[in-house]
Amino acid sequence: MKRLFILFLTLCSLALPAARAQLYIGLHGGATLPTGYYADSKLADGEWMLQGTNQMKVGAGAGFSAGLDVAYAMPFLTDLSVIVEAEFMQSEPNKDVKEWHSKHGTEDEYTLPKYRNIPILAGVRYSYPIGKYYDLFGEVLGGVNIRTITPYVWGARTNTYDNATTMAFRIGAGIVVRDMVTLGAGFTSLGKAPLTGDYYSAADQKYNIVKATMVTVSLGFRINVMKGLTRNVQDY
Repeated sequence: MKRLFILFLTLCSLALPAARAQLYIGLHGGATLPTGYYADSKLADGEWMLQGTNQMKVGAGAGFSAGLDVAYAMPFLTDLSVIVEAEFMQSEPNKDVKEWHSKHGTEDEYTLPKYRNIPILAGVRYSYPIGKYYDLFGEVLGGVNIRTITPYVWGARTNTYDNATTMAFRIGAGIVVRDMVTLGAGFTSLGKAPLTGDYYSAADQKYNIVKATMVTVSLGFRINVMKGLTRNVQDY
């Protein structure tokens, strides 16, 4: 009898969410602003990892991001959502790296690399209403990141770099307008892994560790794909 009662409660809990389900699918895009060693370089002193120096300065500049996110609001606590998102991020080398190359070579003598990251994250978001049309939110996500660096050409030498898969983490906050438009900012750590591949290194490559961290700012648009199934009696 006890087992039947538990089974009954389980079936009820599965049936009730369908009446209040809120499943959001959204697109977002924005800017990425690298921080720390990921953003630093000083090529005048030979401090740029991709030229083989034994240090952690990657010299990534500001870039862009674009992604897809899916959020499911908990039926009994709609302010709390489970989120899954995938994103593409890309940036070029920073101003220091670009200026050094322009002073020491012509455009046909070098090709600068592009830094690309594809984080796939899952986590939770908590929303707090501050008016009829606005909600504040905070979120925490974790997952994996796929790091790619395109070839770097300097003179007759072409450096290539291996892809790497790392752990990733993000914490962010923002605002939702009319349950459709999102504006957010956050700090993203894309993990760390050695820079390996076919490139000249002045020291043991195991010391050249890429640690990608950045501030992100994004604007997004989302829809509740189950809105037609979640209307209450008073909506008619």
